[in-house]
Amino acid sequence: MIMGMLSYPEKIYFALARKYVKKVLQRGDVLGVLLFGSIVKNAVSTPNDIDIAVIYDGREILFNTIKASPVKIDALYYPREVIQEILYERNIRNRKDTWFKTTLWLNMLRNSLILYDPYCILSQWKKKASDWKWTSYEIQLAYKNSFESLKESINLYAREKYFESLLAVRDSNYNYLIFKLMKRQMIPSPRPKDLYRLVRRYEQSIRDSFDRVHGLDDREMKSNLASLISLFTEVWDTYDIPKKRGAYSEYINSLESYQKNELDITILNLRYSAFLLLREMLAKERYVTIVPYDTYQHLRLYEKSKSFKEVHELYQLLHYSEDEVDKEYIRENIKIMKKLLLH
Repeated sequence: MIMGMLSYPEKIYFALARKYVKKVLQRGDVLGVLLFGSIVKNAVSTPNDIDIAVIYDGREILFNTIKASPVKIDALYYPREVIQEILYERNIRNRKDTWFKTTLWLNMLRNSLILYDPYCILSQWKKKASDWKWTSYEIQLAYKNSFESLKESINLYAREKYFESLLAVRDSNYNYLIFKLMKRQMIPSPRPKDLYRLVRRYEQSIRDSFDRVHGLDDREMKSNLASLISLFTEVWDTYDIPKKRGAYSEYINSLESYQKNELDITILNLRYSAFLLLREMLAKERYVTIVPYDTYQHLRLYEKSKSFKEVHELYQLLHYSEDEVDKEYIRENIKIMKKLLLH
């Protein structure tokens, strides 16, 4: 990205980013700094966040927010060892969760600008990320994830657990899309809004089935989005949950999408925010690692969520607008996924 080609607000954001980097370098343990997010994607038409990744010699992943009018700077501090393990350790490859453990870092490295790299570490990492290829086994595992989710959905349907069957068939659809993207040697994302955009850009043939399975044609839900957002706001006020990156960020993204009238993305963001919120609430009791779209983990999370009544009920409302899930709708979704997987 050439400075002369930047719009006026983008130039301001770049100047703010560089000013922040000067402060960061006072730490003494910084190895490199990356700029990523909407400003790098040339998507800055309105005031937005500036996302900065600081690679440092340390052990913890840290997060810091600085208000820098007219925007705020979100700085994430990542230990060098975390990214080195992702890029170079063999034991991270060819696992069921390889896609989840690697995609955040791969996307960040591929879609970023280097602001500080005195030891050329970041430039080496960016090349490694750019050259990344999924193995045939990893691609097969993604397909298997989708197939296993569908199998569980069918099993739950037979046991008349219709809402759980709905969650499973939607997981199957997400996993199928991840499989399709990996087959193209693309880097997927765990975030539903990213997958939504990717399916529209690269997988037009399954766009309609994606919308149908995820209920994005549910007019009643869209008409009630304001009420759902209000309920979600009450949940944040009811429970003592830190408003940090993760569930709360996705909630804020939902509000921004709603203001832009991007109703499909609003629905997906709200669901993902609620999922992350439940994960964070359970993590307060003990550390839990729950991979998005892993149906068995998802269903255990949903079962445990019953101890948080308001969040449990909100999660149900975000996935289905009526009191009872339509059995025919579930059957239709199962048929859709069978057709996709056996095609």
